[in-house]
Amino acid sequence: MERWLKSSEERFSGDVPAAVKHLKEMSLRREFLWLKQRLQMENSPVVFCHNDMQEGNILMIEDDTVTSNADAKLVLIDFEYCSYNYRAFDIANHFLEWTYDYTEKQQPYFKVTPENYPSNLQRLKYICHYLKETGSAENPLDVLREVEIFSLASHFFWALWSIVNTKSSQITFGYWEYAVERLNAYNELKTRLHKQGIKRKADGPY
Repeated sequence: MERWLKSSEERFSGDVPAAVKHLKEMSLRREFLWLKQRLQMENSPVVFCHNDMQEGNILMIEDDTVTSNADAKLVLIDFEYCSYNYRAFDIANHFLEWTYDYTEKQQPYFKVTPENYPSNLQRLKYICHYLKETGSAENPLDVLREVEIFSLASHFFWALWSIVNTKSSQITFGYWEYAVERLNAYNELKTRLHKQGIKRKADGPY
């Protein structure tokens, strides 16, 4: 992420579309340093992560013997971004991807539907299954709160990715628009978490 940060700062220092100019006042490095420190307070376990569990990378195996969705087998693909990472990042990123649709045929080639974000019940159910599968005795509510904080990291990560790709990618996609969307979402979530006073595991202030 630090490499992307440097490249993003260089892009921000030059000419950018009008829709992005208001974000040039935002210090990406200051936010990065704050976020890095804040995430480390969580002590989220480091595990091997996919880091890009969006709808296009989760496939359902076609099998005539499958009688219901509950019996269906899912397969992950596209391991380009796999690495060891905080567990909460991978889960938070997956939940956020529920709200993004990358099949749009018109500029900016993505659509955001915040209402598609999984409910508390859906997220808790997912986390409970995850903890059961890994044999963890952690409180699911603690993990749920941890995941919400790591949602900030997902927004920031993909914002930097998008800024870098405005210059280097050959794929047709609204990279500037996506960067704006993710940075705006980052700022909105950060403000909301401050107001809610979500605390770290050590019961310190947000």
